[in-house]
Amino acid sequence: MPLLDKLAIFDIAEQGFKAKEIPVPGWGTGVTVRVRELSEAQFRQVGGEMGGQEGTAAVTRAMDYVYDVAVWCIIDENGERVFADADLPELRKKAKTASFYQGLSVIANAVFALSGLTTEEEPDEDDADAKN
Repeated sequence: MPLLDKLAIFDIAEQGFKAKEIPVPGWGTGVTVRVRELSEAQFRQVGGEMGGQEGTAAVTRAMDYVYDVAVWCIIDENGERVFADADLPELRKKAKTASFYQGLSVIANAVFALSGLTTEEEPDEDDADAKN
């Protein structure tokens, strides 16, 4: 694999956000939304806040992030944000049911995966050997 030079690296930076359409089954049959990865600033905010918390505080903040991530990262067909930051309080008010909140959680998990904030567990070699 060739090494990247400065121009190639800058070209990668100009490609824009990775995006993906995801199903949100809890919101209805066939319902999908398009999401994008976190921006650099959002990535730092999430990583910084979550890295220093433990226990109940970490769980509470993680549960709050489903709203932030939905506002930041749900996009339309043109790649434009669907929600403005000012929509966050209204979105919180609308989330009265578990199914709506679970849909937001599905969205947040997809954004975190797209942003590289989740890790896929690799099968343990001992587990593979045990199956053989």
